[in-house]
Amino acid sequence: MRETLVPVSLLVAVFMFPATAVMVQAGSAQATPVENYAADAGTVVCDVLDDYPTVDGVSGVVAGVMDDSGFTAYDSGAVVAEAVMLFCPYHVPLLRGYVAVYGEKSTTGLVLR
Repeated sequence: MRETLVPVSLLVAVFMFPATAVMVQAGSAQATPVENYAADAGTVVCDVLDDYPTVDGVSGVVAGVMDDSGFTAYDSGAVVAEAVMLFCPYHVPLLRGYVAVYGEKSTTGLVLR
């Protein structure tokens, strides 16, 4: 009987420790409004970029996020960049093209590293 209890208690310890660590970390992390918006609207951002895969399309998506959310141009650009990274990374070259055209003149938060 003792041989059976040791492995079971070991299993409980092995599975409970990571779960507890995740719960503690999840409780301390707070998503920003930009991150929340990107997570909520990410698929829509990607759908629009699929339909309008141009620099002007990126500008339109940023403007749409600004209108819908009330975010600044910078935060709206950050939403688009984060949504692309999360949901449609195949559009990263398109965002790089946007940055290449507007570069430092842009007031959006499209920062790609």
